[in-house]
Amino acid sequence: MRCFTMLLACGWIFFSPPIHDSRDLDESGKALDVYDINQPLSKWRQEKAFDTAEACERYRDSEKSDLADQAARHELLKIYLMRLMMGYVLGRCIPSDSLNSSGK
Repeated sequence: MRCFTMLLACGWIFFSPPIHDSRDLDESGKALDVYDINQPLSKWRQEKAFDTAEACERYRDSEKSDLADQAARHELLKIYLMRLMMGYVLGRCIPSDSLNSSGK
């Protein structure tokens, strides 16, 4: 049953994708992107829970903005902070009632 059809409140959860093993390479021997968005949701990291989808998206946008601001101020940490920010760009707000026991 979906949240809007239930009398009980359901929440939203922000998930960030798992990070590739640093040894993972593509066919040409190049290092893969930092995040692996093709993994099942059960492998993703649950960051935070929210009462509404809007609150979840605001969190996501705020984290992206904060990391971008930090990257602009800290040249030595820029690459690291931009990679962290990508976790929020690629992350997903998922309604908690859509999760099943298999985490898919």
